[in-house]
Formats: sequence, C-alpha cells, structure tokens
Amino acid sequence: MVTSQILQNVYSIRSQTGRGTGFRIFFEEEEYLITVSHIFERAELLKACNMKKSKLHLIEIYHKRCWQKMAVRFINYDPVDDLIVFRFSEKNKLINYKPPILSTEGLAIGQDIYFLGFPFLVKSLDHLNFGFPLPYVKKGIFSAFGEIKDKTTKLIIEGYPNRGFSGGPLIFKKQFEDDFRIAGIIIETPRFPEPIFEQNEKNKKVSTPYYYYENSGFIEVLPIFKATEMIRREKSTKYG
Repeated sequence: MVTSQILQNVYSIRSQTGRGTGFRIFFEEEEYLITVSHIFERAELLKACNMKKSKLHLIEIYHKRCWQKMAVRFINYDPVDDLIVFRFSEKNKLINYKPPILSTEGLAIGQDIYFLGFPFLVKSLDHLNFGFPLPYVKKGIFSAFGEIKDKTTKLIIEGYPNRGFSGGPLIFKKQFEDDFRIAGIIIETPRFPEPIFEQNEKNKKVSTPYYYYENSGFIEVLPIFKATEMIRREKSTKYG
C-alpha cells in the first residue's frame, strides 16, 4: 500500500507551455520541487538561469480545483538529463509530512516498483488531500540499467504510464523495510513509429504513408542522486 508519506508529496504542475508531475523532497534542511525540464520551453529556462540570483519564479500547481500560481526559486536544470529543480520559499512550503528516503540502495532487478503521476484529461479526488488531487499509482518491474547521452546510468522500468506522468517519482521498498524510498524521476516513455495499413479493393493489406506511435512498455527513469547532486553543486557555488 502506498502511504500518505508518498501520496501527499506529489503534485500536478504546469509551466507557461507544458504540464506534468512534480514531487517534493526534503534535502539538507530545505524543501525542493523536482520535475522534468521538457515541460518548459528553452526560452523560459534561459530566462530563469539569468534571473535566478535575484527573483522568484512562478509555476502553477493544481489546488482546490484550479491552477494556482506558486513562487519558487529556480536552482538549475539539465537538458540532457531532462531534470529541473526548484526550492520552495518559506511561505510556500506544502503539507508537512515527513518525506521519504532518497536512495536506490536495495533496488534489485526484477523487483516490483511503483510510479506516480497525473495523466492528462483525467481528474482525481482532492477532498482527501487538503485540496490537492491525489496522484494515480501504477505498478511495474525494475527491468534493466540503461544509459543517457552523458553516460549517466538510468533505470529501465517495465510498465505503461500515461502522458502526464513525466516528472513523477519512482518508489520501492528495500527488503525488510516498511517505508518507501524514492529511487528516481520518470523522464521518458519511448515510443516507436508503426505503419498504418489499409485494405484495397481486393481485400489485401497495403501500406499507407501514415504512422502511429506505439507505447514501448518501458519507462526511462533518472536516478534521484542526479537531483541531489544538482542541489549540492548549487550550494557549493553559492557558499563555496
């Protein structure tokens, strides 16, 4: 059973140009919002980089059945890893539940895992979570290790997410532990083009110039340490 410790730290978010899932972590005495950078246009990201030392940035979180603006501080982003990190301001800290451990330690190939998010065009109950909609939970299997362009190891999960799950957390339970751990961030669901055929007048199948994109059944997940490393680098730059 996925507990409130996880459920109440996952949010439906959007930028000026995109929408996805984000989740809250508590790391080195601060609260951060983790999500994917591809829901933001490059111009938004560059603007945030230029302004980050002096100003707050507005994102929107779905709360009480509408999109509400929230001021957060931009930490950094990585377009290769598809990762972006914000820090909550003091007045915008969210529900005060103890966040889970951030670690992949104990995650084994073939193990059951869960991933959470908000599929597009599907609504969720909010009266159980102080006006915040509860995320959808799906189950998968940790299938393999993969590699990103910069040779970062990524986790490959067998499962079928919906559009909108990008930026959500991957969670698991270490053997002999009761609490969930956050192992990573959902970054991509590979889809492959498949040709569309039609029948001709002789009832024979013939190809057309059209394609559709089929869900591969696998999910690419960025390990959570990439987010904590980004936070540490920013702190060392600021205070070092």
